[in-house]
Amino acid sequence: MKNLFPTHAKLILAGLVLIFLALFFREVGIPYFNQTITEQKVNNVQELVNQKASKSRELLNELKSQSLSGIISNFNQIKEKAQKHQLLLFIYRDRELLLWTNNTVIPKEAFETKAQLHRVKMENGVFLQTSDYNKDLTYKILIPVKNDYGIQNEYLKNKLRLGNNTSDYVKYAPKKVNNQGYNIKNENENFLFALEPKNNGPQHSWPLWIALGGFLLLLLGINLLLHRCFARRKILKGFLLLGLLTLLIIVDWQWLQFPSIIFEQPVFDTTYLQDVTILQTLGDLFIFTLLLTILNHYLTKYARFSFSINNGGLIHYGVLFPIGVSLVYLMGYMIEELVLNPEVYLDVRNFYQLNFLSLLSLITIYLFFYNLFRLVHWSYQQFKPSNSREAYAIALITIVMLVYLMLWYLNIIASLYPLIFALLLWFGLLFF
Repeated sequence: MKNLFPTHAKLILAGLVLIFLALFFREVGIPYFNQTITEQKVNNVQELVNQKASKSRELLNELKSQSLSGIISNFNQIKEKAQKHQLLLFIYRDRELLLWTNNTVIPKEAFETKAQLHRVKMENGVFLQTSDYNKDLTYKILIPVKNDYGIQNEYLKNKLRLGNNTSDYVKYAPKKVNNQGYNIKNENENFLFALEPKNNGPQHSWPLWIALGGFLLLLLGINLLLHRCFARRKILKGFLLLGLLTLLIIVDWQWLQFPSIIFEQPVFDTTYLQDVTILQTLGDLFIFTLLLTILNHYLTKYARFSFSINNGGLIHYGVLFPIGVSLVYLMGYMIEELVLNPEVYLDVRNFYQLNFLSLLSLITIYLFFYNLFRLVHWSYQQFKPSNSREAYAIALITIVMLVYLMLWYLNIIASLYPLIFALLLWFGLLFF
């Protein structure tokens, strides 16, 4: 069994299982869970409406049985009872507001005594209202249903006030709904308001972490498989497998985007990069750098060439030149997109202001420069100069081209004369 299921196969299988489990929970498990919770929330809202309506009627009957002097003397107890059940009480005498338990809202139809519970819309929200009277006194009770603030912030939010976290699952609707919602009614089965389920419900992050764990196991298993090929001296087979896996990753990254739960995260939002040119999102930039790290690791560890640069070896300089230009261009792109981007905070001196995007950006920058250093070091080892003069030529031209391309890419300079000068210097030192 050990030979049939080596370690890399187990890791790859475990990674795929975790990814599919994450997708199952996201597409099937969480929607079913949200639907069940939604129905519980709606039933709870209906029960709360019935309960508050019953408590309102009890409080109104208690008020009707007392004289005005008795109400005034016992108003603290009456107020506590109303607040206990989140009822807003208002008492009028001769059309003048006399006593109240809340000053954030004034009832509409103040002098109408409609005993049946009904809905009223006010400037700061939606309420259910019931009324009664006794001689010259009019009693009104409001039951808060929904906040409606003109300006919202962290503390003032438009949400349902019946039940806990009800707004995470349903939203308020003033008209009756048929199939895609729930109708809330009063004690006489008359319509009050409706609740419509939200499409996605509350967002859960744990399927994402399961998918990321599966992705890491998958990468680890593939890494062990590649090391196994190279350890057995199957270099060509290893690089063919590496090329095939790279192609599959690129196809999935650019077109399939599987698993979708990863590619739907905010890091794949185009707003985090200021100039969309090559890579459209911060997530794309990270995947590219991660892919470059994998390729760079196996290339610099197992690929070996035997070239010697001499005065007639222009072909070798022709190979190094586009590689250097591409790397410098990508480095300039990295700096422009991340370091100069105000959407991504990278000042490590203010550690507590850093966020996940900052951490991902710093890791991306570190991996890129690590790959750049390692690839340049490997290239220098493969294309060894025949003497110190050529070594100095390579170093000098590299520095000149690096400085020029960085300044040109960042739009600090626009002239081609530095490039011409660098090329003339390059060939002058080459044939000197």
